[in-house]
Amino acid sequence: MNAVLKESSPVRSAFERIAARAPDLVETTAEQRIAKIRKLLAAILDARPKIHEAVRKELGLCDTDIDAQLLMVKAECEFIIKHLKQWMQRQPVKGSLMTLGKKSYIQYEPKGVVLNLATWNAPYAISFVPALGAIAGGNGVIIKPSELAPHSAQVIADIVRAALPEDEATVLQGGPEVAQELLAQPFNHIFYIGGHQVGRLVMRAAAEYFASITLEMGGKNPTIVDKSADIEDAARKISWGRLSNAGQVCIAPDYALVPAGSEREFAEQCVAAARRMYPDGLDSVDYTSIINDAHVARLEGLVADADADPRSEGTRTRHRLATAHAGTVVPMHLTTRTEVAIAMPAPRDSSPGVPLDRADAIELATLLTLVGDWLAGPDTEALAASFRRFTGTGYDLDELRADLGSFTAALD
Repeated sequence: MNAVLKESSPVRSAFERIAARAPDLVETTAEQRIAKIRKLLAAILDARPKIHEAVRKELGLCDTDIDAQLLMVKAECEFIIKHLKQWMQRQPVKGSLMTLGKKSYIQYEPKGVVLNLATWNAPYAISFVPALGAIAGGNGVIIKPSELAPHSAQVIADIVRAALPEDEATVLQGGPEVAQELLAQPFNHIFYIGGHQVGRLVMRAAAEYFASITLEMGGKNPTIVDKSADIEDAARKISWGRLSNAGQVCIAPDYALVPAGSEREFAEQCVAAARRMYPDGLDSVDYTSIINDAHVARLEGLVADADADPRSEGTRTRHRLATAHAGTVVPMHLTTRTEVAIAMPAPRDSSPGVPLDRADAIELATLLTLVGDWLAGPDTEALAASFRRFTGTGYDLDELRADLGSFTAALD
């Protein structure tokens, strides 16, 4: 907070302006913070037509899907408004021998100046939800929207400018150079939702000033369909998850593991579900596009690589709904080899489609049996090895316990 900034620039000027105001924000009451949140929410809702127009230009989303982001923001505002007074109160805790004769309590305090590096796939939810928490906590905040969604970035800037003083909250637009300069400032907390590569840069930058961080990194999302499943129902739900926002969501399924004998039915039901959701193909009102030409080319390259991979004997592209800018790339692959199904999405930030595994499920059954046995008395090393093999990750055992929880499913 007390670092000396030698040169003047829009980024540094914005940081200095908010840093100078931050000590006063510490003293604001719950009522004052709630008033700011109400004003920001009103500005967001007033800008709804402009938000619709911006997102249609960038992703081709229908108004219903755009409003889903606004509902997230509205719900966050309402939750904060309901609970903020309680959160700001001291929380009494039991003392110890070291605190005899004293009162012990937890008092939550503002961090200071908060940076939110927002992504493009849900620009309003990802820009405003973390910012609302920062404002509720009595902090100043700078939002850096993604340059890949420039129309939304401008709308977000206009909203914040209309609702809040520029020495309490501001939006800085630009490309990677702006993000890099922001990360060079001594923020007290940084939010980032996105890929691992940038996440590492954020962690390094935060370490320079001992800033705390909140990272939500993309991961792998396998879907397991066992013999007890209703194939039509499973295919419908998995297809929705894969196609929602053109798969440009951190929890979109990467691949499906399907028992022998069900793979063809599953593939056909996935295609049928896609056609029901998008009956007019590219002309469907709910159809979403890939964000830009570079991402379309990247996805097409992944599909071509998978088709040409010498390991993918028995693999072929089954269905493609569409391949064009302003149109989603949604290939599906059918493979008889588990390692190929997992290898295609594993090294990438996001899979281009849903590879379907046609094994007799012996390996998968072994994995799930180990999971069940582990809950009672673990063969932890065997479980960890199997889980890493099926997910393409390097989980340690503590992470396994947290992620698996009470998962007890097993194949017949």
